[in-house]
Amino acid sequence: MPKPIAKIYLSDEFKIYFWDVDWGKMRKYPEQYENFIVARLADKGDSTVIKWLRKYYSIEKIHSIVKNNRSVSLKTRLFWCNWARHV
Repeated sequence: MPKPIAKIYLSDEFKIYFWDVDWGKMRKYPEQYENFIVARLADKGDSTVIKWLRKYYSIEKIHSIVKNNRSVSLKTRLFWCNWARHV
């Protein structure tokens, strides 16, 4: 598994996207929850979240996680598929 571009830091502003999980544990060990974090933020996030994802993950990594995660909406999958092709 490729390493993130930078050490992962989950800001408290992203807590709203993870209402159903142990935020403290996930924030302390984000590498262990990488697929979940990327999939959730890519699916539910806004432009700020997209910038954050691009800071910590490559387009290829985001695309790979999103396209293989069943909890991600079709709309989100298509968005990242198109973005990956044009970047």
